[in-house]
Amino acid sequence: TETDEGNEWASMIQNYWVLDNLAIDDDRSDYYLQYIHASSAFEHGSYYLLTFRDAAIVVALDKDTKEQVFMLSSVIPIGTYSFEDEGDKFYAPHDVSMHSNDTVCLIDDGTMRPIGNCNDDDYKTCYSRALCYKLESGEDPKLKLKWQFEYPESEFNSDKESVEEDLYN
Repeated sequence: TETDEGNEWASMIQNYWVLDNLAIDDDRSDYYLQYIHASSAFEHGSYYLLTFRDAAIVVALDKDTKEQVFMLSSVIPIGTYSFEDEGDKFYAPHDVSMHSNDTVCLIDDGTMRPIGNCNDDDYKTCYSRALCYKLESGEDPKLKLKWQFEYPESEFNSDKESVEEDLYN
């Protein structure tokens, strides 16, 4: 049933993240597992993309095996791709999508963004934005910021160039 399928996914995600990927030990006391919930899901080809808002994670899981295809994270240092710049990182992601040209797009609410001490919405340095990243594979896989729209515009990213290309094809 639909309820059983939802419980299967919830159980799989909990077991996967808590038991397999985020085994916390004393040497990594600055990282901790907090309550996480999936804030969006997107089906792309042979896998599912999920965002976990409170943990600042995007993960792609294989539909059949439920194995990780890739993971993007601004706060957990075990992501598959690294960011080119600190200002490119996302916080509180949701509404993820992926396109055939290896472009991942999402909404970054910016909650708990360390640049600008963004603890709530009342500071000028707090902003939400829409982002599109290109997954660049290779020896040192990078997450390249290709497009963004911010409101209000951030003083930290106002120097980024606008990329005029079709990100969806």
